[in-house]
Amino acid sequence: MLSANGIKVSFDDRVLFEDLGVGVDAGDRLALVGINGVGKSTLLRILAGQQKTESGRVDRKSDARVGYLDQQPRPNPDLTAHQAAGAGLKPLQDAIAAYE
Repeated sequence: MLSANGIKVSFDDRVLFEDLGVGVDAGDRLALVGINGVGKSTLLRILAGQQKTESGRVDRKSDARVGYLDQQPRPNPDLTAHQAAGAGLKPLQDAIAAYE
């Protein structure tokens, strides 16, 4: 569903990762564990397509959906908490409505 190869990211003179590769198949679950500052969130943002890399590439199948919940969410002040949480379910709700 998703593969990343040759990923490199650094900040100033500190390399977070270099020549990193990862693959995720349908149904896989993954966990990133490490101390603060090692690049866990950066890698997830890259896989979600929210951040660029210095080198390498990320490929996703055309029907793959990647979601990422930011550690510092910026909610829309015009939405209730219920509406904001449900926004990620919109494609599913639309599919159910079309089916019905």
